[in-house]
Amino acid sequence: MAGILGLPLVLLCAGIAFGDDLSTINPSIGAPARYLFSMSRDGVLPPVIAKLHEKYKTPYVAVLFLGIIMLLFVATGSIIYVASLSLFADLFYYIIGFISLIVLRVRRPNLSRPYKAPAGIAGAVISIIAYLIMMTQLPKDGITTGIIWCAIGLSFYFIRNSVKSGAGNTPDVKEEDKLSEIIPEMPLQPVVDQLNKEYRIWRNIVGIAFLATLLLYVFPYIV
Repeated sequence: MAGILGLPLVLLCAGIAFGDDLSTINPSIGAPARYLFSMSRDGVLPPVIAKLHEKYKTPYVAVLFLGIIMLLFVATGSIIYVASLSLFADLFYYIIGFISLIVLRVRRPNLSRPYKAPAGIAGAVISIIAYLIMMTQLPKDGITTGIIWCAIGLSFYFIRNSVKSGAGNTPDVKEEDKLSEIIPEMPLQPVVDQLNKEYRIWRNIVGIAFLATLLLYVFPYIV
């Protein structure tokens, strides 16, 4: 590869791969487990999923459950199948997020928002179209499994909700109150200033690294 693409590009690819692995291992384990934890706490999944570790306060049951699912996928022996299914899931939940943005903008235009992205609806529509097009490029087995998995999840969700509602476990809470509970409050100004400062630092670091890599790649052609 070094002889064809050049050493700078090889170093760039290695840096991206190494940095990406380190930056995604923790959230890839923690974030999905927190999804299951929240669903369990809301009564959609069995209560055992919401159990926290006594010392570390982490949803260890959800982490173990996801670990088993991951091992089952690894046991298929096909990295292409696992990757295509993962990409389908990524694209699908982004589409759900974009649809949620559109629905909230239309149904709750006056809802208090800490931050409101400009041209949000137009950007969401364009993104949905782009992501649907990208979905068509995935292998058929990954798309088929993803659709089946989503159908099972949605069925379980609605069945569990209907049982929960029938048992009278759903409190009489207005939808506006629910939304006000999940929307975070704006941080204090010193916190905002610190976050902006850290953002500018990392923006400069990434920009310098990009320019340095670009110069390393162009330098052999100049000299």
